[in-house]
Amino acid sequence: MRKIFSVFIVLSVLFFAGAESWASPTLDRIRERGVLIGATTDFDTAPFIISDGDEAKGFDVDLIHAIAKKLGVDAKVIRIPWDGGITNAWTDGYDWSLFDIAASTITITDARGQKCLFSEPYFVTGQVLLTRGSADGLKTHSDAKGTTLGILQGSTAGAGAESIGAIPLPFEKYDQILEAVLAGIIGGAVMDGPVAEDYARQNPSLKVVDGFLTKEEFGVAMPSGDDEMADLVNQVISERAESLKAKWF
Repeated sequence: MRKIFSVFIVLSVLFFAGAESWASPTLDRIRERGVLIGATTDFDTAPFIISDGDEAKGFDVDLIHAIAKKLGVDAKVIRIPWDGGITNAWTDGYDWSLFDIAASTITITDARGQKCLFSEPYFVTGQVLLTRGSADGLKTHSDAKGTTLGILQGSTAGAGAESIGAIPLPFEKYDQILEAVLAGIIGGAVMDGPVAEDYARQNPSLKVVDGFLTKEEFGVAMPSGDDEMADLVNQVISERAESLKAKWF
Protein backbone atom coordinates (compact mmCIF):
# COMPACT_ATOMS: atom_id res chain seq x y z
CA MET A 1 0.00 0.00 0.00
CA ARG A 2 2.83 2.36 0.91
CA LYS A 3 4.53 1.63 -2.42
CA ILE A 4 1.35 2.39 -4.38
CA PHE A 5 0.87 5.62 -2.44
CA SER A 6 4.47 6.64 -3.16
CA VAL A 7 4.00 6.03 -6.88
CA PHE A 8 0.82 8.14 -6.79
CA ILE A 9 2.71 11.01 -5.14
CA VAL A 10 5.51 10.85 -7.71
CA LEU A 11 3.07 10.85 -10.64
CA SER A 12 1.13 13.75 -9.13
CA VAL A 13 4.30 15.78 -8.70
CA LEU A 14 5.34 15.08 -12.28
CA PHE A 15 1.90 16.05 -13.59
CA PHE A 16 1.78 19.38 -11.79
CA ALA A 17 5.42 20.10 -12.53
CA GLY A 18 4.65 19.62 -16.22
CA ALA A 19 1.60 21.87 -16.04
CA GLU A 20 3.63 24.60 -14.32
CA SER A 21 6.76 24.35 -16.49
CA TRP A 22 5.70 27.35 -18.59
CA ALA A 23 5.49 30.73 -16.87
CA SER A 24 4.73 34.20 -18.19
CA PRO A 25 2.36 37.04 -17.25
CA THR A 26 -0.20 35.76 -19.77
CA LEU A 27 0.04 32.14 -18.66
CA ASP A 28 -0.08 33.12 -14.99
CA ARG A 29 -3.24 35.14 -15.64
CA ILE A 30 -4.86 32.19 -17.44
CA ARG A 31 -3.94 29.80 -14.61
CA GLU A 32 -5.34 32.18 -12.02
CA ARG A 33 -8.59 32.41 -13.99
CA GLY A 34 -8.61 28.66 -14.55
CA VAL A 35 -9.81 29.06 -18.13
CA LEU A 36 -8.10 29.59 -21.49
CA ILE A 37 -10.26 31.77 -23.75
CA GLY A 38 -9.78 30.88 -27.41
CA ALA A 39 -11.39 32.87 -30.21
CA THR A 40 -12.83 31.50 -33.45
CA THR A 41 -15.07 33.04 -36.10
CA ASP A 42 -18.83 33.38 -35.65
CA PHE A 43 -19.36 31.62 -38.99
CA ASP A 44 -18.39 28.12 -40.08
CA THR A 45 -15.14 27.30 -41.84
CA ALA A 46 -15.50 23.52 -41.93
CA PRO A 47 -13.73 21.35 -41.03
CA PHE A 48 -11.92 23.85 -38.80
CA ILE A 49 -14.99 25.42 -37.19
CA ILE A 50 -18.43 23.82 -37.37
CA SER A 51 -21.58 24.93 -35.56
CA ASP A 52 -22.94 22.23 -33.27
CA GLY A 53 -26.06 23.60 -31.60
CA ASP A 54 -24.96 26.32 -29.22
CA GLU A 55 -21.40 25.00 -29.30
CA ALA A 56 -18.72 24.61 -31.96
CA LYS A 57 -16.54 21.71 -33.02
CA GLY A 58 -13.76 21.20 -35.54
CA PHE A 59 -10.00 21.16 -35.97
CA ASP A 60 -9.40 24.64 -34.52
CA VAL A 61 -11.79 24.03 -31.61
CA ASP A 62 -10.02 20.78 -30.71
CA LEU A 63 -6.68 22.57 -30.91
CA ILE A 64 -7.83 25.21 -28.41
CA HIS A 65 -8.98 22.48 -26.02
CA ALA A 66 -5.65 20.64 -26.39
CA ILE A 67 -3.72 23.82 -25.53
CA ALA A 68 -5.90 24.37 -22.45
CA LYS A 69 -5.36 20.77 -21.35
CA LYS A 70 -1.59 21.13 -21.69
CA LEU A 71 -1.78 24.23 -19.50
CA GLY A 72 -3.95 22.42 -16.95
CA VAL A 73 -7.02 24.65 -17.26
CA ASP A 74 -10.47 24.52 -18.85
CA ALA A 75 -11.14 25.88 -22.33
CA LYS A 76 -13.74 28.46 -23.32
CA VAL A 77 -14.26 28.90 -27.06
CA ILE A 78 -15.85 32.21 -28.05
CA ARG A 79 -17.21 32.93 -31.52
CA ILE A 80 -16.69 36.46 -32.77
CA PRO A 81 -16.62 38.29 -36.13
CA TRP A 82 -13.51 37.92 -38.26
CA ASP A 83 -12.99 41.57 -39.17
CA GLY A 84 -12.95 43.66 -36.01
CA GLY A 85 -12.89 40.52 -33.87
CA ILE A 86 -10.25 37.96 -34.77
CA THR A 87 -8.28 40.67 -36.58
CA ASN A 88 -7.87 42.50 -33.25
CA ALA A 89 -4.98 40.10 -32.66
CA TRP A 90 -2.84 42.05 -35.14
CA THR A 91 -4.34 45.50 -34.53
CA ASP A 92 -2.24 48.23 -32.91
CA GLY A 93 -3.07 48.76 -29.25
CA TYR A 94 -5.10 45.58 -28.70
CA ASP A 95 -4.81 44.62 -25.02
CA TRP A 96 -5.89 40.95 -25.38
CA SER A 97 -8.76 41.50 -22.95
CA LEU A 98 -11.34 39.57 -25.01
CA PHE A 99 -9.39 36.37 -25.68
CA ASP A 100 -6.03 34.77 -24.86
CA ILE A 101 -5.38 33.10 -28.22
CA ALA A 102 -7.06 32.95 -31.61
CA ALA A 103 -7.22 29.79 -33.74
CA SER A 104 -9.42 30.37 -36.75
CA THR A 105 -7.73 29.44 -40.06
CA ILE A 106 -5.44 32.45 -39.55
CA THR A 107 -2.74 32.82 -42.18
CA ILE A 108 0.69 33.69 -40.83
CA THR A 109 2.06 36.81 -42.56
CA ASP A 110 5.03 39.07 -41.88
CA ALA A 111 2.76 42.10 -41.46
CA ARG A 112 0.52 40.38 -38.92
CA GLY A 113 3.56 38.93 -37.18
CA GLN A 114 4.79 42.44 -36.40
CA LYS A 115 1.70 43.01 -34.23
CA CYS A 116 1.20 39.59 -32.60
CA LEU A 117 3.07 36.34 -32.01
CA PHE A 118 2.30 33.29 -34.13
CA SER A 119 2.83 29.63 -33.40
CA GLU A 120 4.53 27.32 -35.83
CA PRO A 121 2.21 26.44 -38.74
CA TYR A 122 -0.28 23.71 -37.88
CA PHE A 123 -1.81 23.41 -41.36
CA VAL A 124 -0.58 24.31 -44.85
CA THR A 125 -2.96 24.91 -47.74
CA GLY A 126 -3.72 27.62 -50.32
CA GLN A 127 -6.42 29.92 -51.61
CA VAL A 128 -8.61 28.48 -54.37
CA LEU A 129 -11.28 29.73 -56.76
CA LEU A 130 -14.83 28.64 -55.90
CA THR A 131 -17.47 29.21 -58.58
CA ARG A 132 -20.80 27.99 -59.91
CA GLY A 133 -20.81 24.54 -61.46
CA SER A 134 -23.29 25.61 -64.13
CA ALA A 135 -22.47 26.60 -67.69
CA ASP A 136 -21.97 30.24 -66.69
CA GLY A 137 -19.42 29.30 -64.02
CA LEU A 138 -15.72 30.01 -64.42
CA LYS A 139 -13.78 27.13 -65.97
CA THR A 140 -10.18 28.22 -65.40
CA HIS A 141 -8.26 30.83 -63.45
CA SER A 142 -7.80 32.79 -66.68
CA ASP A 143 -11.58 33.13 -67.01
CA ALA A 144 -11.61 35.17 -63.79
CA LYS A 145 -9.64 38.08 -65.28
CA GLY A 146 -11.70 41.24 -64.83
CA THR A 147 -14.37 39.32 -62.89
CA THR A 148 -15.56 40.31 -59.42
CA LEU A 149 -14.76 37.65 -56.82
CA GLY A 150 -15.95 37.58 -53.23
CA ILE A 151 -13.38 37.51 -50.43
CA LEU A 152 -13.56 37.61 -46.65
CA GLN A 153 -12.97 41.16 -45.46
CA GLY A 154 -9.61 41.53 -43.73
CA SER A 155 -8.34 38.18 -45.04
CA THR A 156 -5.43 37.32 -47.33
CA ALA A 157 -7.79 36.26 -50.15
CA GLY A 158 -7.51 39.61 -51.90
CA ALA A 159 -3.98 38.76 -53.03
CA GLY A 160 -5.23 35.49 -54.48
CA ALA A 161 -7.97 37.24 -56.45
CA GLU A 162 -5.59 39.89 -57.76
CA SER A 163 -3.05 37.25 -58.81
CA ILE A 164 -5.46 36.09 -61.54
CA GLY A 165 -6.52 39.59 -62.55
CA ALA A 166 -9.85 39.52 -60.71
CA ILE A 167 -11.49 42.30 -58.71
CA PRO A 168 -11.84 41.37 -55.01
CA LEU A 169 -15.10 42.33 -53.29
CA PRO A 170 -15.02 42.07 -49.46
CA PHE A 171 -17.83 40.44 -47.46
CA GLU A 172 -18.17 40.04 -43.69
CA LYS A 173 -19.00 36.31 -43.74
CA TYR A 174 -18.62 33.33 -46.04
CA ASP A 175 -22.35 32.64 -46.22
CA GLN A 176 -22.85 36.12 -47.69
CA ILE A 177 -20.23 35.34 -50.32
CA LEU A 178 -21.89 32.03 -51.20
CA GLU A 179 -25.29 33.68 -51.60
CA ALA A 180 -23.80 36.21 -54.01
CA VAL A 181 -22.03 33.49 -56.01
CA LEU A 182 -25.13 31.28 -56.28
CA ALA A 183 -27.31 34.27 -57.23
CA GLY A 184 -24.91 35.17 -60.05
CA ILE A 185 -24.12 38.55 -58.51
CA ILE A 186 -20.39 37.78 -58.55
CA GLY A 187 -18.41 35.32 -60.65
CA GLY A 188 -17.00 33.33 -57.77
CA ALA A 189 -15.02 33.53 -54.56
CA VAL A 190 -11.47 33.09 -53.32
CA MET A 191 -11.07 31.25 -50.02
CA ASP A 192 -9.00 28.62 -48.23
CA GLY A 193 -8.89 25.32 -50.09
CA PRO A 194 -10.37 22.97 -47.44
CA VAL A 195 -13.20 25.39 -46.68
CA ALA A 196 -14.06 25.80 -50.37
CA GLU A 197 -13.96 22.03 -50.91
CA ASP A 198 -16.37 21.53 -48.01
CA TYR A 199 -18.80 24.12 -49.40
CA ALA A 200 -18.66 22.41 -52.81
CA ARG A 201 -19.37 19.01 -51.22
CA GLN A 202 -22.39 20.43 -49.43
CA ASN A 203 -23.75 22.25 -52.49
CA PRO A 204 -23.59 20.50 -55.90
CA SER A 205 -24.19 23.88 -57.57
CA LEU A 206 -20.66 24.91 -56.60
CA LYS A 207 -17.27 23.70 -57.79
CA VAL A 208 -13.61 24.40 -57.07
CA VAL A 209 -11.34 25.26 -59.98
CA ASP A 210 -8.17 23.13 -59.87
CA GLY A 211 -4.98 24.69 -58.54
CA PHE A 212 -3.92 26.85 -55.60
CA LEU A 213 -3.60 30.61 -56.07
CA THR A 214 -1.45 31.15 -52.97
CA LYS A 215 0.26 29.29 -50.16
CA GLU A 216 -1.34 29.70 -46.72
CA GLU A 217 0.15 28.55 -43.41
CA PHE A 218 -2.30 28.59 -40.49
CA GLY A 219 -1.04 29.52 -37.04
CA VAL A 220 -2.33 30.29 -33.56
CA ALA A 221 -2.19 34.02 -32.74
CA MET A 222 -1.17 35.15 -29.25
CA PRO A 223 0.29 38.23 -27.52
CA SER A 224 3.61 39.55 -28.83
CA GLY A 225 6.69 38.72 -26.83
CA ASP A 226 5.17 35.81 -24.92
CA ASP A 227 7.74 33.21 -25.96
CA GLU A 228 6.79 30.88 -23.09
CA MET A 229 3.23 30.68 -24.33
CA ALA A 230 4.47 30.11 -27.87
CA ASP A 231 6.64 27.23 -26.64
CA LEU A 232 3.62 25.61 -24.99
CA VAL A 233 1.40 26.06 -28.06
CA ASN A 234 4.12 24.78 -30.39
CA GLN A 235 4.55 21.66 -28.27
CA VAL A 236 0.82 20.97 -28.51
CA ILE A 237 0.94 21.44 -32.28
CA SER A 238 3.89 19.06 -32.51
CA GLU A 239 2.01 16.46 -30.47
CA ARG A 240 -1.50 16.83 -31.88
CA ALA A 241 -1.54 18.34 -35.39
CA GLU A 242 -1.27 15.03 -37.25
CA SER A 243 -3.94 13.30 -35.17
CA LEU A 244 -6.29 16.26 -35.67
CA LYS A 245 -5.74 16.10 -39.43
CA ALA A 246 -6.57 12.40 -39.36
CA LYS A 247 -9.74 13.13 -37.37
CA TRP A 248 -11.09 16.00 -39.46
CA PHE A 249 -9.87 15.21 -42.98
